[in-house]
Amino acid sequence: MISLSKQELALQKQIDKTYQETYEYEDFIQSPPNDLIAFNELRTCAEICELFSQQTLEANSLFQRKLNWKEAEKTRFIDSLMKQIPIPNLCWSWDSKTGQRFIVDGFQRITTIVQFLSQPDWQLSDLPDVDFRIRGKSVQEIQYQTPHLYQQVENLSLPITAIYFDSTQESHLDYLYTIFHRLNTGGTKLNNQEIRNCLYQGNLNQLLKDCSKLKTWQQISPFRVRQKQHLKDEEFILRFFAFFDDYEQYSGTLTQFLNRYMYKNKNLESSILEQKINIFKETITLIDSNYLPEKLFFYGQNISALILEGILIGIAKNLSFLKSQTQEEFKVRLLKLIDSEPYSPQQLANGLLQTSQLKNRLTIAIHIFGT
Repeated sequence: MISLSKQELALQKQIDKTYQETYEYEDFIQSPPNDLIAFNELRTCAEICELFSQQTLEANSLFQRKLNWKEAEKTRFIDSLMKQIPIPNLCWSWDSKTGQRFIVDGFQRITTIVQFLSQPDWQLSDLPDVDFRIRGKSVQEIQYQTPHLYQQVENLSLPITAIYFDSTQESHLDYLYTIFHRLNTGGTKLNNQEIRNCLYQGNLNQLLKDCSKLKTWQQISPFRVRQKQHLKDEEFILRFFAFFDDYEQYSGTLTQFLNRYMYKNKNLESSILEQKINIFKETITLIDSNYLPEKLFFYGQNISALILEGILIGIAKNLSFLKSQTQEEFKVRLLKLIDSEPYSPQQLANGLLQTSQLKNRLTIAIHIFGT
């Protein structure tokens, strides 16, 4: 079934696991641009609530899904505010072009404040370690029975680090990317693509989401359901487009390479968007999961992400030619790619993302599917 020895197969599995880990938290050093301004300010809880309610302070939907406190945690935070216990600085970015603010760090704290000041029916948890006057009480009851406690939260000033940036400047977005990595260290850390989803809003970002939902893609996706929730499919598809367009420009730092591609292409003309989704659809349509060689599978039903990446680039660069190939001829090319030296476990172990290694892998893939 598989020509690899047990030792080689174990190495191949480890290599693909290592490659999938590059979808997590690879970082790169980015110094603050000279024209980016960071400053500290104080805002009352009432002001923060108003900004959020008016939607001039926003949080990406990913935060709402991943970073929600439990009711007990929210109650203890409100109790801390009433007792004026110092809390760490909140952090938001402030776009000089749109006037919009985006939460960078402190989503749970901000949304808990908003909930307390805007939802009178919200009932706090009955906890023995919080002020007895608010235990198990609704906000409305607190307002009526102990209005000074409610007003204490309203008028409390909180420290905020504000980052005044220009969303049209790539260097500013690169630095914000670094800040997201360094500050989001709480309960559930955002990975690379989740941060890009926050920073590079536009029709390319939407295209990645649309492509990830295609039925044909779902049949060959190398990721498990849990991984899909963290935008692994979207990053794979981003890599596909970035390597298809610019792999010869890759210089060894994948995170920065993908960030720059998203920045450069975040709002594409409709005709170019249509071309991209058509290329992706035609490419994955040529791969029928029913006749993929068993050599491609290392995790039960999951295909090797590393090898699938090479296959897709090889196919996409040779679509016109491959459409005339028979199923068996196509399968021969798949096997030839898998058995090629750049995709051997020994060669891959030398450095998955090194410039020469990555470029050589994709060049060989393009050659194999085009001859």
